[in-house]
Amino acid sequence: MNARGATALALKLAAIVLVLKAAVMAAQILPMMLWASANGDDSSIPWRHGAFVLPFVLQVIIFFVLMRAADPIARRLVPGEEAEIALAVDAGTVQVVAFTILGAVLVATGFPWLVGSICLYLESRSRLVSTGDGLEYRRHLIGIVPHVIRIIVGLFLFLRADGLHSLWRKLRKADGVQES
Repeated sequence: MNARGATALALKLAAIVLVLKAAVMAAQILPMMLWASANGDDSSIPWRHGAFVLPFVLQVIIFFVLMRAADPIARRLVPGEEAEIALAVDAGTVQVVAFTILGAVLVATGFPWLVGSICLYLESRSRLVSTGDGLEYRRHLIGIVPHVIRIIVGLFLFLRADGLHSLWRKLRKADGVQES
């Protein structure tokens, strides 16, 4: 396996993890929607359901995009002639692939939830401003922050996987742990 193939494989594995998370999310969303509909809660059904359904739909879309575009993305991330050279699969390569997969999953799950949180914030903003409940308003706004942090950490892991592997190796050598 070459570097380009390993990158494409990492993206496809991230897509599989993402679709599994989306399936779990669907199992959580459907009962909530059915319960709200059965109890006659139609006050803000489009916004509230949209805040939960939109992340699910975006994760499924990202799954299909990653599965279809893994090879072109890998060609863009690993350009050049050395990308075609076969890699020896050692512990370092596995660590780089693991960091890449984790980063891709964090970005792919953080983005849909960020969009859902923004929808929920926009839905509740007019109601909270009219009632003057500043604490609740800030709570909805602060609810966006974890998703932004997840995206930033995911991008860092995805784009800097090789550097993190080098740092890990240096820390292990400084601690006296021998690489095998």
